[in-house]
Amino acid sequence: MTSRLFIFAILLQRMRGLRRFVFVETRGDFRRRFIGTATPEGVIWGLARRYPWLEEAFAKTYAQLENYQIQ
Repeated sequence: MTSRLFIFAILLQRMRGLRRFVFVETRGDFRRRFIGTATPEGVIWGLARRYPWLEEAFAKTYAQLENYQIQ
């Protein structure tokens, strides 16, 4: 789930102009309780700080796209 959130934050910000993530939780009788909001940059850098391998893997893959050509 963490890696998907990281990738979605990057892609949705670039492709759709996403400005905020809204986080909710369901616990017991409380459904979709508001937890907070974060900017895509906050999500990206927060996850990259905690899981450095995410940013490394993304950077490596992104660099390889330059050599990729649609045939």
